[in-house]
Amino acid sequence: MSRFKAITPQDRPTFKVAFLYRSHALISRETFITFQKTYDEIVNTLVTCQDEDELWRFVRSMFDFDDYADTVPINAANLSITFDAVQRLMNAMALDWNRDISIQKRIQPYVYTIQAARELIAKQLNVDPKLIAFMRNGSDPNAVINNGMDFEPGDEVVVWNENHPTNGDVAWKIRKERFPNINIVVLDLEGETNEEKIIEKFLAKVNEHTRIVTFSEVSHLSGMRLPAKSLIAKIHEQNKDVHVHLDGAQSWGAFKHDLKSIDCDSYCGGSHKWFLGPKETGILYMKTKSVPKFWPKDIGYNGEMQPPPTLPGDKLPVDASRFEMVGQRNDTNLMGLLYTADLMELIGFEKIERRIKALTMRLRDGLEDMAPEVGNVFEIETPEELSQYHGILTIKFVGEVSSELNEFVYNKLYQDHKIGVSTKKENRMRFSPHIYNTEEHIDRAVKAIKYELTKIHRN
Repeated sequence: MSRFKAITPQDRPTFKVAFLYRSHALISRETFITFQKTYDEIVNTLVTCQDEDELWRFVRSMFDFDDYADTVPINAANLSITFDAVQRLMNAMALDWNRDISIQKRIQPYVYTIQAARELIAKQLNVDPKLIAFMRNGSDPNAVINNGMDFEPGDEVVVWNENHPTNGDVAWKIRKERFPNINIVVLDLEGETNEEKIIEKFLAKVNEHTRIVTFSEVSHLSGMRLPAKSLIAKIHEQNKDVHVHLDGAQSWGAFKHDLKSIDCDSYCGGSHKWFLGPKETGILYMKTKSVPKFWPKDIGYNGEMQPPPTLPGDKLPVDASRFEMVGQRNDTNLMGLLYTADLMELIGFEKIERRIKALTMRLRDGLEDMAPEVGNVFEIETPEELSQYHGILTIKFVGEVSSELNEFVYNKLYQDHKIGVSTKKENRMRFSPHIYNTEEHIDRAVKAIKYELTKIHRN
């Protein structure tokens, strides 16, 4: 007899919540039966599948876009597709709930949903559930960090110049307009890829006046992945009072995380990118000791449907719920977040990480092989070292007509080849494949770029 307990759909948190909804008549019998049939098939397939090629074929079928009639997305760094089963349940729930939105029916299932989602995601990140706040996206928690701390004259904030704008020098300079006594220190690695020298460059900016160091785990521009764990350890070693905020917008869902081991003081991410979750959902993790240092951005009802403090003397929460007083939410999004977290765990974050990396490496190989054939009109900006990139690959067009070339190829990929990528300032084009992509998608993108550039090169 096996000592491992078999995983059954009824054991999973998503089923338990859906069952609770049905027992409260919040969803119809038809909605529940449709959900159960699909969910049983997904769970049983993911649990029993042993062959990875077979696994990724099945995962591809979990996303409802046609390989040729629809646009193939290779743009997870901006926006990903939601699992079809998740989206359909959310849609059905929204229609069902219109029949009765009374507090009596909603409150218990709502609170149970958010508790189940918080516990599952906290387990995946290896932290206490009380330290996870659910936010509206990945920008929302960055606003908590940017706006929440009180500063004294001479205090400094160190910002990587490849941070997302909501966590970058622009956001902090706007903060400085209100509080001119803080000093914004912008760090430019200047193309450095050596890990020790990267850490040295960060440490050179950290001193006794530094209050916050904030950086993206993976750059949305170059795709560079910083050595977060060792970097944070060295920063804390140099100044134990520095609050290190790790922006996981380009990493949450893309690979397995152990935030306790990484030891950041706060971490955030939006679920609509690599986590494959519903739009307008995200997370903020913050260590218990750091919570009192930050004021909440919003004052409203929290995730447990509790009202905000009513008197100035009332104490704010001392865990992450301090930052979750966001008021009324779209309840179906929270169910979608739970369902997504459930599916991501069943697939396995280690497998997801390997798959994304393999697709990105395949893309890189194809682009590198092609470059000389089209006159070397572009160069790959993403670092070569395997540990320094993951799911994002950025190319930069060079030469006198680089800007026009970038815009031309970007539009041609979409209009003529039905491939969706992202173009950025300074003649850059960004690719970011995910588990809904196939090897054929990657090869088609390379072939399409080669076709368009070859026509221009020959002329």
